[in-house]
Amino acid sequence: VLSPRTGRPHLESTSMTGLTTLALAREQSRLGAVGRTLAFAGGAVVLSIGDYLTGADVAFTALYVLLVALGAWAGGQALGVGLSTFATASWFLTETATATRRLSAAVTAWNALSELAVFLVVTALVVALRRALGAERRLAHTDLLTGLLSRRGLLAAGQVEQARLQRGGRGLTVAFVDVDGFKAVNDTRGHHAGDALLQCVGETLLHELRAFDVAGRWGGDEFVLLLPDDGEDPEGALLERVRLALERAARRRGFAVGFSIGVQRFTAPAPPLEQMLQAADLRMYEDKAARRPR
Repeated sequence: VLSPRTGRPHLESTSMTGLTTLALAREQSRLGAVGRTLAFAGGAVVLSIGDYLTGADVAFTALYVLLVALGAWAGGQALGVGLSTFATASWFLTETATATRRLSAAVTAWNALSELAVFLVVTALVVALRRALGAERRLAHTDLLTGLLSRRGLLAAGQVEQARLQRGGRGLTVAFVDVDGFKAVNDTRGHHAGDALLQCVGETLLHELRAFDVAGRWGGDEFVLLLPDDGEDPEGALLERVRLALERAARRRGFAVGFSIGVQRFTAPAPPLEQMLQAADLRMYEDKAARRPR
């Protein structure tokens, strides 16, 4: 779910438990698609029987259009095209078997092709509409500068993780990451350099995190990470690797900055998401104070 959460991290950093979770999610998605297909196929059969029993004099085109539109919305172009073909065949059989006035083969074929064209146009329009809405939704949940989730996207993903934890799932580590010295970069080298630094942070997080982790830009130079426990890769060790990777990436690009990371782990029963974020934010300021030269 845009992974919609972190982009496409390298699979070698993904644990076996994470891969198993992803495989189960794919299998559930496949079974859901099969179930949707069977449900719409059953609806198409029922509709065709009704069309046949009522005869060619009772128009079922509007009902077929509705079925095709719903199928294309729920199952995409493949299901929409399949339902369009089935609806056209059903109309053709009903027309040839029950019509009170016999038409020439050419006229009947033309009418069937016209029906099919209408159904296919409806399919194309519905699929295009859904894709456009999906793109708008992804855009609203994505930080355009870094490629990570936006604050809105983080809150949505956080609610999902909080609900999973509330149901008794594995623990969840929440981390706040702050760029130490970011203001100095902006003040001395300009906002273009500051943007380049933030992009560097986003790219590094996408590369270092696991496929099922959540990463997003909270605002300014602050980032939030949501790290579900997997039982194999301790989150503390993961975050230390992330910190070192961020520092190396920043140095390679000429930025003399550091990174403060506040970490708080939660288990069920889960507190509200706002409290989880506040706790990690507090830990981040504690880490910043501890790392400040005395």
